[in-house]
Amino acid sequence: RAAEVLAAVGGQQQLSEQLMVLLIRDAGPLLTALFVLVRSGASVAVDVGSAKGPPGERALPRILGLQLSILGLYVFFSASALVGAGLGASLALGAPLGLPGMGLEPLDLVLGSVRCGLFAALIGLLCSAEGIAERPLTVAARRATLGGLAACILLEGALGTLFGGLT
Repeated sequence: RAAEVLAAVGGQQQLSEQLMVLLIRDAGPLLTALFVLVRSGASVAVDVGSAKGPPGERALPRILGLQLSILGLYVFFSASALVGAGLGASLALGAPLGLPGMGLEPLDLVLGSVRCGLFAALIGLLCSAEGIAERPLTVAARRATLGGLAACILLEGALGTLFGGLT
């Protein structure tokens, strides 16, 4: 509906650019982090809790693995969003086939990557802390996932406030 209204006044390009900025800078890092949290958060807590050795040695490889996983998935998500938006604009709006996102700036990609790194560190630390805590691993796994979910949403709000003035 918005595309039809904007087409009447010539604002389709602005809608496309704003949606890409929203996807790449804001929604992409959060959704990627939540996918990884739901898929791997509990397993990190159980793995750290059941491993032998000092807590730092048990947790650090998992935190670094989460960093790489979330950043890699973010790159894949961003590329898919750009290609999908180009195809969608071509099919739905009759726009020439091409990649949208000309409204994206390098700062948007940097901010998205920084957000991914912060989310990964938060998830890794929370899940590792739950695994190290002295409680049954089933409780630790549940608390790691729910606590990570709440923390990611709170961090997204804080980052939105912090980074909102940069663009």
